[in-house]
Amino acid sequence: AEALGYGPDFNINPAIITIFGGFTFFLLARYGRTAGQALFELEVADVATGSLPRKRQAAIRVLIPLSFPIIDILLAWAGNMFSMPALVTAGDIVGFGFFLVPIAVIWASVRTPAKRTVWDRASSTIVRYRMPRAKLDQSA
Repeated sequence: AEALGYGPDFNINPAIITIFGGFTFFLLARYGRTAGQALFELEVADVATGSLPRKRQAAIRVLIPLSFPIIDILLAWAGNMFSMPALVTAGDIVGFGFFLVPIAVIWASVRTPAKRTVWDRASSTIVRYRMPRAKLDQSA
């Protein structure tokens, strides 16, 4: 388990966060859904227009849930760089906040109007069932 990064010195690899965030941003900006959302026939749409989210909206939607591990990585780096263990500890506490993301999703689905999470409201997006695409007229 220690070889996999789990153990007393578990650290989040910045490369994994970067790749995950970049891939999620690309999927949302290009297709309006991630692989998991496509599996369940869901899509992310702009609240005002109903179309695909703009790049800015996709970035906000990805960065808010990922802010916990990003802040954790930055505080751990600063704490190790400047020999300040309090910053490393603060980073660990903030990093634990990443586990609040599923709680935010459950809270939004139960208690929030239109079932929009914090990152949906901040980015002016909504998750909805995928709209059927117009079929081509094949009578020609």
